[in-house]
Amino acid sequence: KNQRIFIYDRTMAQSLYAKPIASTRVADDVFGNDSGLMVGLPERSGWGVLPFLIIPEGYYALVTTSGREIKHSSGSCVWPSGYHSAGPFTKVSHLVSKRAIVFDAPVKGCKTADNVTVQIDTALVFRVMGDEKYGESPELVRKFVYQVTPAGLENQLKDSLAESIRVLARSLKHTSVYACRTGRTAVEAVAADDDEQGTAEAKISDYQKRSKD
Repeated sequence: KNQRIFIYDRTMAQSLYAKPIASTRVADDVFGNDSGLMVGLPERSGWGVLPFLIIPEGYYALVTTSGREIKHSSGSCVWPSGYHSAGPFTKVSHLVSKRAIVFDAPVKGCKTADNVTVQIDTALVFRVMGDEKYGESPELVRKFVYQVTPAGLENQLKDSLAESIRVLARSLKHTSVYACRTGRTAVEAVAADDDEQGTAEAKISDYQKRSKD
């Protein structure tokens, strides 16, 4: 038996990555048309002869001089949006999007409690933290760029989500999994297949706890 639950939106990111972009001036166009782009690597050509940097609104910017990272005058490793005086060898090395990203992460080959194989297409919404106005540390941006990376984050998300979804699917009958597609909550779906509402809520509560862990 096979049952597929398919939830898809064309704005979902199928993968996460970094790539070169022409300049910071075209960031909005490039990021706006590429749902999986998390980090832009701007080239400082053409307008690079001008004695300033242009950092657009809506991004975390890391800046280097001759390849060496430099901090903003405020002491932060992330530079704010606007125009900034800069020498000819200074450039924005990384432009990290602040937007919320919708990541499409299908989980294949899930076995339900009644031994039916299902594919569950899930969506995960997240953003890169590091905004000081929300009390977040800018160092999180550096850690993401140099240690985590978009590709590394993609692998972590897929592995973690796959494990959690398989555990949840194994505790439900295939009819309960299918019922979620109708707009019911997970608890309502399980309760429809299992008259004991307390049992259903316990299963979902256990899944939510595992997800947080």
